[in-house]
Amino acid sequence: YGEYNNSEHNGYDKPKYEHDTYDTLNYEHDTYNEPHHATYNEPHHDTYDNPKHEHDTYEKPKYEQAPEHDTYGKLKYNQNEEHSNGNPKYDDSEYQPPTSDKQHVPALHDEPDPLDQMAPYLEPPSNSPAYHSYHSTICKQAVLDGIAAELKQAKVIPDILPTTFVPEFELSITFDGLRRPIDMGQLLSINDTHEEPIIEFDAPPGNMFTVAIVDIDSPSNSRHGYRSYRHFLMSNLGLYDDHCGEKLTAYRAPQPSFASGAHRLAVVVLKQTAYVGFTPQDVPHSRVRFDAVKWGARYHMTPVAASYFMVQRKHVMDSV
Repeated sequence: YGEYNNSEHNGYDKPKYEHDTYDTLNYEHDTYNEPHHATYNEPHHDTYDNPKHEHDTYEKPKYEQAPEHDTYGKLKYNQNEEHSNGNPKYDDSEYQPPTSDKQHVPALHDEPDPLDQMAPYLEPPSNSPAYHSYHSTICKQAVLDGIAAELKQAKVIPDILPTTFVPEFELSITFDGLRRPIDMGQLLSINDTHEEPIIEFDAPPGNMFTVAIVDIDSPSNSRHGYRSYRHFLMSNLGLYDDHCGEKLTAYRAPQPSFASGAHRLAVVVLKQTAYVGFTPQDVPHSRVRFDAVKWGARYHMTPVAASYFMVQRKHVMDSV
């Protein structure tokens, strides 16, 4: 900082030096108040609002207004006539709007909406009445598919039902001693099946049905010489609201022997085309070897619903 001069000392706060002062710095190339480089307010380079470049401007190039319907035809331009910025000049002197004889190019709003085309396959909104109907139909079809799969797994199809059988509705089977509907394929004892079951189903109105209960594994699950044994047969169900049908064969409880294993008892519902006035001669006298589907076909009946349960004598002393 130079040599310190005692004679020029001016107080404790502001010492005096030979070549410098506290307030102002005097250097050769720069000062504190006026730097040599550009300031923040006036930059040397270009800015967005006020460009300073020598060979360029920020003004937007000026084009002539294009025709109103320039998307339908081909616009020609003259390469010899150009603007000052180098862009070609449009020449719409030969432009003609499309007529009815020419092919019309559809606009975007004329094209079909893909969502509208997929509407029949989409799930309806949850707040609409169709939503509950949609899910009800889906769930019902899933249940019916499950019934058909269980019947095939238990070989009820094709033992007594054709391979083309498709269930149309569910069956509910309830025995008096169990107090609740049984599950498909549930194993029961001969004491559980002592009383005639209650068979319920939700069928379309205006139709009549015949219900049969047959033992597929008679006399045993290894020998089927008596297939099928008829335990119950009732026809003309649904003729009237208060009509319970006409019983053709009274219910007989299953009585499999102890060594015969578990028997499959199937409940088959046949749809009638009309009322049938059966007589005792129309039903075979013997209960054994009764083919319910084949017998119903003679009267133009077709199977529309089915279920099954298992019955086994669990103890030697079991009896009805």
